[in-house]
Amino acid sequence: MIESTRWRVRAIDGKAPGTGSVPTVEFGSEGQVAWYDGCLRHSGTYRFTEYELVASRRGPMEEECMKPGTRVNFHPSGNYRTQDGLLEVLYEDDGTKTILEPLAKDAELSREGTPWELAAFVEQGVTTRAAGEAPITLTFDRGTLRREGAIYGSTGCNDYRAAYEYPTARNTFERIVVADPVSYPRECPDTRDLSDENRFLEILGDLGEHPATSGNGQLTLETKDGRKLVFRQRNKEKGTPRESAGDIRKHR
Repeated sequence: MIESTRWRVRAIDGKAPGTGSVPTVEFGSEGQVAWYDGCLRHSGTYRFTEYELVASRRGPMEEECMKPGTRVNFHPSGNYRTQDGLLEVLYEDDGTKTILEPLAKDAELSREGTPWELAAFVEQGVTTRAAGEAPITLTFDRGTLRREGAIYGSTGCNDYRAAYEYPTARNTFERIVVADPVSYPRECPDTRDLSDENRFLEILGDLGEHPATSGNGQLTLETKDGRKLVFRQRNKEKGTPRESAGDIRKHR
């Protein structure tokens, strides 16, 4: 039976989810269900027949996914069966097959954020590429934008962290307010050029507009006076952001 059980996704169409983005689902008693889709948390109700499992989310979303790249698209609804201790869910609309394995009640999986890498600054309408021997990165804790949270990363030499608030106006999220970042020194070469670091932290502490993400793996953070930080999804193979000249130029 499915009631009062917890599961983690082992594979979707034969591919295992990435570290920190492993979807889970917990079927409670009295038709209650909670699941994590690899980035966001959901809760609601569920019902099932002999072959079909239907889960419905309730309430408004209070989080927004801020992980770069394509994340796992998991929802615990579809045709299902249990076999050899595993739960298989088949989505009829696209034929996707998800295999889940039991998860102990006291087990907790990591829900890490994923770093973005700074590609460019935009100031007074002029775009300049981020330079430096090491990348400047930014991560939303838990990979989500919430009403209150933290962002952190590397300035290319030192580490930093900043709290933020994401207030609502007329029930619509409109802006992000970031506290002054706190820098944690590391061992940096005496010859290190810290101009990009100082520039980055100054703009980060002045943010005031809604973060904008795009399908091509880009994140833009903007101040009320129009200064911008443009981030790219990191290239896991080379450790550099994925970008094109056209993507950068469009911020001019």
